[in-house]
Amino acid sequence: MKTISRKWLPAFIFAIATIGAFSTHAMSLKAKDAAIVQGHIKLNPAGTSCQQADDCSTVETDYICTVNYEEDGTPLFLEEGNQCTVQLYRPEQP
Repeated sequence: MKTISRKWLPAFIFAIATIGAFSTHAMSLKAKDAAIVQGHIKLNPAGTSCQQADDCSTVETDYICTVNYEEDGTPLFLEEGNQCTVQLYRPEQP
């Protein structure tokens, strides 16, 4: 009986660790999806006039969210209290 448990114990522990890793990864992806917001273009430097544009993320990534996600496009901002002053980021693609 002891030899059977010694053979299967490492495999069992590996399986539990793998399941835990996949569930943690899935939870992090779900949290990132919840951070998708509507991006707005600043129509004036103060950000008091804004126009709706593309979907962006509040989760900081390596790329700033721009119109049509173009590299040199106009940056997009989050509208809060009739002002567009909070920088947004390009959502990560699954």
